[in-house]
Amino acid sequence: EEISVTSEETDFNIKNFTYGIVNNEIYYNDNGKIEKQVLTGLKRERTEHLIELRKFIRNTIDIQLDNCSDSELLEAQSELLNAYEDFVKKYGYINSKANNVFKSDGDYPLLCSLEKNVNGQYEKADIFFKRTIKADVPVYHVETAEEALIVSLDYRGKVDLGYMSSLTGDDKGKLISDLKDKIFINPQKFMKNGDKYSSYETAEEYLSGNVKEKLRTVLKVSEKYPEFKKNAAVLQGVIPEDIKAGDIDVKLGATWIPSEYIRQVAIETFNPNDVTKDRLSINYYDYIGAGNWKVENNQRYGMETTSIWGTKRYNAYQILESTLNFKTVRVYDTVDEKRILNPKETILAQEKQEKIKNAFSEWIFKNPERRNHLARIYNERFNNIRLRTYDGSSLNLPGSNPIIKLRPHQLNGVSRIINNGNALLGHVVGAGKTYTMIAAGMELRRLGISKKNMYVVPNHLVEQWGQDFMELYPAANILVATKKDFEKQNRKKFVSRIATGDYDAVIIAHSSFEKVPISKERQEKLIKKEIDEITDYIAKTKAQGGQSWSVKQMEATSK
Repeated sequence: EEISVTSEETDFNIKNFTYGIVNNEIYYNDNGKIEKQVLTGLKRERTEHLIELRKFIRNTIDIQLDNCSDSELLEAQSELLNAYEDFVKKYGYINSKANNVFKSDGDYPLLCSLEKNVNGQYEKADIFFKRTIKADVPVYHVETAEEALIVSLDYRGKVDLGYMSSLTGDDKGKLISDLKDKIFINPQKFMKNGDKYSSYETAEEYLSGNVKEKLRTVLKVSEKYPEFKKNAAVLQGVIPEDIKAGDIDVKLGATWIPSEYIRQVAIETFNPNDVTKDRLSINYYDYIGAGNWKVENNQRYGMETTSIWGTKRYNAYQILESTLNFKTVRVYDTVDEKRILNPKETILAQEKQEKIKNAFSEWIFKNPERRNHLARIYNERFNNIRLRTYDGSSLNLPGSNPIIKLRPHQLNGVSRIINNGNALLGHVVGAGKTYTMIAAGMELRRLGISKKNMYVVPNHLVEQWGQDFMELYPAANILVATKKDFEKQNRKKFVSRIATGDYDAVIIAHSSFEKVPISKERQEKLIKKEIDEITDYIAKTKAQGGQSWSVKQMEATSK
């Protein structure tokens, strides 16, 4: 039997994707569709008792979120313990296969977290005996500007001078004065939004990243706004020291080297005839598929081309082009319409390739003026970043389990993810990457930076991740995808469940994630963006008198 009703028409109060009991009948809320469940025997008994047990665990969590007293918590824990022991006595451990009947309930991971597996044996989790949730106790007043900054970063995720002013009672001007070199106004934000007070950043954020670009912006803006001269002075102090030419490793084919220098070394090394000197063109092209460097209008014959710097089968200019595109030269013969490697000719051509590489290495920094110019280009393009340090010591992590103390490097990792938008946690096994990611996701949700977080994990760790999540954040609302959920007949329904539920986290396996297709609309948007970029580059190449063949190749790529 199946009935569909709305909450306005009945007194059903069953959370989405969970079981509930109404008038002694068991129902399931399938995304707003209330379905009566036909269950009998042990299945019905187990389901009824798990619904009851869930009520006790939810109560134990809710009162902790409200910052309950120790005596209130003890009473709730006693009720939970009695209900749990009664269930285990009758039906076995919650994590046993026999209790899979409840697996489609959204709170199943929460119930499973009541047990922890220790050396193959299930033991009661900390929630039975300890306070496992750090209540979010609002801060209404602090004494100093520095304390206000710490609270602002924790509760707002940024320098919020209005909020900081409400905490201290000081006006924004005094806060700025008191914090001195701890916060800086970002001219790029200021020029964009026109509001000075909303454009402040911490020193760690502002004095990092592409500091050379920031210095250029400041010097330009300070002509109109002299107050930014302070920024310029501080930025100049953190500009990375220039790398000397002798410490720069230059490879033939590096795209930052001006193509004119490649042309110049080819002319000086290969000594072409006058016609080739005038016509030789060496350029780097985007969007032409494989082999972006092209050597055009070259001299194919002559001693220098086919003997000294090249071979009869693979001339010097062909070897140069392959080297520019980081390809190892190989010579093939065609026998019975099949390409077969010619070892002798290949070895000979590869020797010439090494000779050309060595000649380039000796030539590139030989001229002092050229060496200085290349060093300037390199330092401007690649030596402009000052790495930011991340300090997570001020993070309070409301809603987390106070028994679990994240280590400094984990808190710093959380701070990095919040502030940076992306991060690589390259720690060794056992350093706590899972907790770092879980805490970061919950903080991103709390601060409003993300709406719904998905964790894509190795197939065999999906359930373990669910348990770890509930252990660190017992009140979290998570959805754990099983292998069954992504079987062909269940996949669309489960993806709809992800889309419609308000989850703190969705945990799925790598193999499951691969089955979620990109939407047609997004696919079209991405392809159109790529086509637009190629079209713009074609127009630019034509305007600069680029080779017709390269334009045709780019048009083929666009097509």
